[in-house]
Amino acid sequence: MSDRDYIGEIGLLSTSGPLVQSTHHYDYLIRATSTKTVVKNTVDVQAQIGQWAGTMAADLAQLKNVVQWQHDLIEYNSTYQAYLLEQLSDEEFAEEAEKYAYEPQEIDVEQLAAGIERLYGLTNIAFTPSDICGLFRCDHDLAVRAVERARETYPELSHLVPKEG
Repeated sequence: MSDRDYIGEIGLLSTSGPLVQSTHHYDYLIRATSTKTVVKNTVDVQAQIGQWAGTMAADLAQLKNVVQWQHDLIEYNSTYQAYLLEQLSDEEFAEEAEKYAYEPQEIDVEQLAAGIERLYGLTNIAFTPSDICGLFRCDHDLAVRAVERARETYPELSHLVPKEG
């Protein structure tokens, strides 16, 4: 159905009554330019805006994760430097380092690859498999497999994993 037919169907072209006589119980969003008229159901527009807002919230959460991981990494490295400079005893360092240890999570390789792809798309930073381990709290072998999968979408990630053969 063309936009003009649709506009006629909802009553916008009617001259015998009010300008808008919707045959549906929804509101419509209308955009008219000199060359085209577009009519959208507001429910559809709301759904699209909601989907966009959800994507933005997920992106923001992922970027917050990166910042938190970077902060934790800097804190750990500061602690390690203090230990190397003998400003902390073995026991003090072990106690501090324990705060940064984690149990690797089991994550589906496809899900992890999608996360790596999205993160690269947001930052253009090619995180190493070791970085991926810290960011997603996963096993190194899983991170390598996921980067191998992600390089299918982003070939520029190829240098992060050993060449096959």
